[in-house]
Amino acid sequence: MKLGMGRPLRRAVAALLLVGALSGCAGARLDDAHLVATLRTELERHGVRADDLRCPSGLRAEVGESVRCTFTVDGQPVDAVARITAVNGDSVTYDVHTEARPVAKDVLERSVAQKLEQAGVPAGTASCAGDLPAQVGATVGCTLSGPDGVSTWTVTTTSVDGGKIDYSIEQAGPK
Repeated sequence: MKLGMGRPLRRAVAALLLVGALSGCAGARLDDAHLVATLRTELERHGVRADDLRCPSGLRAEVGESVRCTFTVDGQPVDAVARITAVNGDSVTYDVHTEARPVAKDVLERSVAQKLEQAGVPAGTASCAGDLPAQVGATVGCTLSGPDGVSTWTVTTTSVDGGKIDYSIEQAGPK
């Protein structure tokens, strides 16, 4: 049995306009709370529910400056990088893109158990050897312990696009 699936995160690439978000004049910096609020709105517009969204303070309002923000989706950490592309008076335009991190072991275990059950495999508890790297072809072994005993599965990263990692789950050993 081979299953295909991915983290519920889509690439969020957009130009955003912040009006009145600058604090001070010389060496102006973006208002941190406004940056977080605008980024959250943009991610939600792309169908991403970002929990615990945080951005470091002090982003200078200069073309080319960037900041790496962090958030989680269903417990999985994700990075969002905002890079300023234009400054016009008190308006700042920036692009945002997400970057994948390895799928955390605990998130992967929950997902494997859930996806296998949805595919008709008797419910069980998954245990994986570690995080799933955000590199195409990377693998991690998982075991599923359930009422029918223990089965071994291989999880393979099939694609990485921005913050989205797709992966397949294939039974290892006897079918």
